[in-house]
Amino acid sequence: MRFSLPLAMVLALGLAAATTRVDAQALPDPARAKAANKCQIILERTGTDVAVETLDALRDCVGPILKCVQTKPGDAGCLGRARKGCDEQLELAAAEKARMVDAVARKCAADLTFEEMMDQLGLDFGSLRAECGAEFGIDVVDVATLGQCVARQHACELERMFAFEMPRAASLLEVAGVDPARRDALACLTPYGGVGADVGDPRTVGRAVEKCAQTIMNAGGKLVDASLKALGRCLDTTFTCVQVKSDPSTLPACLEAARKRCDVEFANLNAASTRPDAALQKTCGDVDYATLRAASGLLLEALATDCALLGGAEPTTLSAYAECLVRSHRCGVAELSRFKAPRAEALLGAVGRSLNEVCGLPTPTPTATVTPTPTVTTTAVATSTALPATMTPPVLATPTPTLAATVTPTPTATATPCQDAFEPNQFPQQGRALDVQCPGGCTDDGYDLVVHGNIGDATDGDFYVWNVTDLPRHDFQIVAQLKNVPKGADYDLYLYRWSGDAFEPIGASTNDRDSNETIRYDGLAADETNSAQYGIEVRRVSGSSCAPYTLAVEDGN
Repeated sequence: MRFSLPLAMVLALGLAAATTRVDAQALPDPARAKAANKCQIILERTGTDVAVETLDALRDCVGPILKCVQTKPGDAGCLGRARKGCDEQLELAAAEKARMVDAVARKCAADLTFEEMMDQLGLDFGSLRAECGAEFGIDVVDVATLGQCVARQHACELERMFAFEMPRAASLLEVAGVDPARRDALACLTPYGGVGADVGDPRTVGRAVEKCAQTIMNAGGKLVDASLKALGRCLDTTFTCVQVKSDPSTLPACLEAARKRCDVEFANLNAASTRPDAALQKTCGDVDYATLRAASGLLLEALATDCALLGGAEPTTLSAYAECLVRSHRCGVAELSRFKAPRAEALLGAVGRSLNEVCGLPTPTPTATVTPTPTVTTTAVATSTALPATMTPPVLATPTPTLAATVTPTPTATATPCQDAFEPNQFPQQGRALDVQCPGGCTDDGYDLVVHGNIGDATDGDFYVWNVTDLPRHDFQIVAQLKNVPKGADYDLYLYRWSGDAFEPIGASTNDRDSNETIRYDGLAADETNSAQYGIEVRRVSGSSCAPYTLAVEDGN
């Protein structure tokens, strides 16, 4: 079973892993430091190119299928041609994965050792090693496996973003008869649903819907391109200062210049974010929005939950959908940048910026100014801001170092608790209902509930409730899984059943720190009904983080 992550997104940004110290700066050998800087620039630019080409390939795969469905319904020949073209585009997307592997395993490895790539003084890919294993099942032991992990993460994040542009994508591939193996390779293309239905008016409405879809996909691709390039220029400039200009006599001036460059690039990024709405209004504005929301149109209604979890409004208008699209893509860009530049958060902190800003959130670090003081000291300032958590990148909850020698923070940072879209929810008084995820009600003939939340501080705890109807001749089962527990945190999972006047505990999973938790409950005896309200508690044992966990509850029938 695949779960939506916007993401992924999401998608979820593991910013808590971004702990590279900027004051630890550079590899000690100047020649090796220059090689690290060269590699970082290669990865930055290759990653941007791969993102743009991959999204183009997905668009050129799915777009013609949608055109057949909407403008030539029932035309098997049209679908056959679209399927053939889609196969070619998916091959191109696979080639982009190989291109990312090559950037790490051949181009960077020509100048840097694997150890230097992993070193926090170099590229700091060592901070992602555990994530590569937990999320993608890749044990990073050499440059080849490192490249595979970076490529897999990029492909996954881009597929999540594309699903926001085309919620029907996964089902359209099936409708066209695309090889199941090729479909399975798109493991992170969120299956929002939809069938092969059309709007019923191919010449007028169908063409308008198809044209609107092309505009959405083009706008999404352009936003990713512009955002990655803007952020990449900022990161490249700052990384050069930290890696190559790390001497106290040169670093302050270099960081001041980098700060000015980053101010310009973040302005460019924000300007790019205003363009999708205008483009959509121009092309899609004359189409009945109810048609675009429907499963027979573009299935935009399926994004309601994910848009809310991204911190935006439900996409009940074209502008609200455009806002959701921008949020998902900016957060995806932040996640891509975190993975191809593991030092990104610390680098941005040195110039008063943050990946949270890329995701449309205020920076959690204070605005910085550069002073010429030559003595280097380090002060760790822990900050966090509020964020409706989810599939989207979370707010940093880990210390962000500053350069006392070069950066004077003004004003003093203050911490505010991070939040998710379900806060406050505490056991047992304030459980958050999940029944909305079961159209028509949750029954034991099969349902899937997915939540992305966080334990933001020592007082936080999350509790969710849902009602289940026990149907005749169906096997009853509840399987609850807690995944993506933030590194260093320990959360346990508890399952409850309402017994008439209180919640009765019926299951628990209490593994060690960082571990996933799983509870399986097979219900009462055959002659008793299992119809009841159930509750699931995510309980903090130790640690906390704004990084989101994933809670999945299902009856697998």
